[in-house]
Amino acid sequence: MKKRFISGLVIIAIGVIIIMVMGGCSNPQVIDAKVYISQNNYEQAVEKLLLAVEQNPQDSEAWFLLGDVYGMQEKYREMNEAFNKSLEADVKFADKIDNQRSYYWQELFRNGVNLIKNDKMELAADQFQLAIELAPNQTDAYKNLAYIYSNMGQDSLALEVYNNAIAIDSADLELKLAKGMIYYRMKKYEKTIQQMDKVLELTEPGSATYKDALIHKAFALDLLGKKEEAIATYESALAIMPEDKDLIFNLGRLYYIQDDYENAVKYFKQVVDLNPDDFDATTNIGNAYLQMEKWEEAVPFLEKAVELNPESAAAWNNLGIAYVRSGDVEKGKAAFDKAEELQ
Repeated sequence: MKKRFISGLVIIAIGVIIIMVMGGCSNPQVIDAKVYISQNNYEQAVEKLLLAVEQNPQDSEAWFLLGDVYGMQEKYREMNEAFNKSLEADVKFADKIDNQRSYYWQELFRNGVNLIKNDKMELAADQFQLAIELAPNQTDAYKNLAYIYSNMGQDSLALEVYNNAIAIDSADLELKLAKGMIYYRMKKYEKTIQQMDKVLELTEPGSATYKDALIHKAFALDLLGKKEEAIATYESALAIMPEDKDLIFNLGRLYYIQDDYENAVKYFKQVVDLNPDDFDATTNIGNAYLQMEKWEEAVPFLEKAVELNPESAAAWNNLGIAYVRSGDVEKGKAAFDKAEELQ
């Protein structure tokens, strides 16, 4: 009885195998590949799957498994190509492919961020480029890739990446602002202004994005020599950022070079109020008073300037002028001697 019972089981099992094979559920190469995958023998699995797709290029399962194995081998471009072939043949593995691509996109993104932190920019760029290939509609990888190119001084490549990202998500103001920043770095100031105006039109006044756009528009106008427009833009920026020392200083500088020394002093003093040790602002107050022939008022600021930077020959020279013109010839001579010594 026991022997006949065992024989019955064998017959049933054989019957199942016959049904599976006759039903054509899988290419034999695919079956072998699955065994190799379960054994973590990826090289042999790839060999079998390549044979499978060679025999039947429309086998979506074989292409999917091939992509899956390539992913485990960190061959992401090959993986992506295999997944594309699977989808071309049939979409039944679409959900699994989406999940795999999402998983590896996150892995590549994390790798790229860690490489940036370790200052391995070229390796990081490759990780983000691969991430983009896996998920072309995810703009975060574009942003980091553009940042890397900019950091490496490859601003043209950064600009190209930003343009590609904006084509995907034209509503992303961060991308538009970054594109304007690249124009600024490239010294394309007219384009900087045009780009920043686009950002300003779409951004809430007072937001960080709005502030950055306004500041760089002001800088670009300044560098183009459009002084009146630059002053107006600096003043608009200061209305929402009243303690930004760089804005205040630049506004003071613009007034200074236009010979409006009263306003120059006004803004340079604001810088000094915020930072009493600002050498440039302190010196420029003294120099502005010299230009207005207010010799005695110039003295304390130029004295402070040489205290802050004793190696500045120009500051010592101007202090000498202030001393002599205010009637202290002896101190003036000593200051001139110091300036000559430093020169």
